[in-house]
Amino acid sequence: MRSHLLLLATLSSTAALQATRRRAINAASAAVASVVLPHAPASAFANAVPEAAKYADRKKRRGPAPQNLGLKNREADGADVETPELRLCGAAPNCFSTTPDSFSAERTIAPWKAPSGKDRAALVSDVDAVVKGYQPGQNGIDGGGFEVDKASKDGYFLVRYESLKNGYIDDVELALSDNAPYVLRVRSSSRVGFLDFNVNQKRLNRLAADLRARGWAAPEITAKTHPDYFAQNAGR
Repeated sequence: MRSHLLLLATLSSTAALQATRRRAINAASAAVASVVLPHAPASAFANAVPEAAKYADRKKRRGPAPQNLGLKNREADGADVETPELRLCGAAPNCFSTTPDSFSAERTIAPWKAPSGKDRAALVSDVDAVVKGYQPGQNGIDGGGFEVDKASKDGYFLVRYESLKNGYIDDVELALSDNAPYVLRVRSSSRVGFLDFNVNQKRLNRLAADLRARGWAAPEITAKTHPDYFAQNAGR
């Protein structure tokens, strides 16, 4: 009888010890996860160039997502704008917007004009095809790929582009006007840094060229049209 009781006591003690050990292991694992997981490298977008895998362990500097995007009633030149517009650019040479404002004239571009022979649905299809057909890595930019965050049948697009090495994110908006003659409002801006080393210009010029091939009037951004932008970003 005594040996039986001793056996039961031993088994009970062993079970308690194992339970305590399991709790300790789980607590340690949770502590490690809380330290390691926030610093785990973030992956590039799925359509990144193959070279992006070389920089997978590098800490990414994506920056906070911008607020106040989309077509909204805004203020420009100190007065309310009657037509809903995209967000203005700031003073930094890392942004272009079709929303006119004399205080940021060097960051302003003209809206892209749609061909008159197409209906609105066909124009939305044009923009959709050009956005989704963009080639990451073109002209040495956006090697981290891109992701279409919003693609509305109403003609509003929000796209995130990522740089190859450091994971910088730029946000691009495209919005087709409701009525003819149709125009496409555009904004491309960097989240992080002051200069953009011509990245936004190169990206918009590619999108514009692809739309011109479909009959759109979308002028190129050059050193003649925006000399201050090019001067500040020179010397990369």
